[in-house]
Amino acid sequence: MFNTKVTILPIFLALVLIYVILGSCVLLKLFITAIALFLIYINYISAKQAVCRKDNCFVSPIDGVVSSIEYEGDTATLTLITKLYHSAIVTMPKNDYVQVSHTDGVTLDLKSKLSQPLNQKITYSFSDATMTFTPQYFKADNYIESDRYYIGDVIGRLLCGEIKLQLQGYDIKVALGDKIGAKSTVIAYKNGS
Repeated sequence: MFNTKVTILPIFLALVLIYVILGSCVLLKLFITAIALFLIYINYISAKQAVCRKDNCFVSPIDGVVSSIEYEGDTATLTLITKLYHSAIVTMPKNDYVQVSHTDGVTLDLKSKLSQPLNQKITYSFSDATMTFTPQYFKADNYIESDRYYIGDVIGRLLCGEIKLQLQGYDIKVALGDKIGAKSTVIAYKNGS
């Protein structure tokens, strides 16, 4: 699980060291402070408590916006978008066992504006839902496949990307365009609960 103290401490120590080295260069100090605060901000989410920890709820895995909702029978497909200014932390949305599959993308020439991998997908499969990442950048934390995870467990970091959720047998509680927060927005409750 992600530890905020372990992440923030090296940033703080590096900031102090840079201040000592730079001496009186005020503009550079302000720039470096802004970068350090941004790094701390994109990792802040792990300190929040999950709004719901029951087995019947599906909580938002990221900070972002609901960009589409589609229904087909009792299955709802939601698309969540996250941008650079949202927190990068991705958390487990439900209490369940997980199967993870990864499809590598094709990387274009690094000099190109389209240098991120194309068609890369990472899918987390639950008993009644799937969560598929189409990232511009995603780093998975250590996980044990088929292990039981709980709402709020940190599973990785996602900078600028999209998550598609397919929820079977859930009553959706968010609307198109809603801002969502990791661990703090309940996306859906299991039908009949």
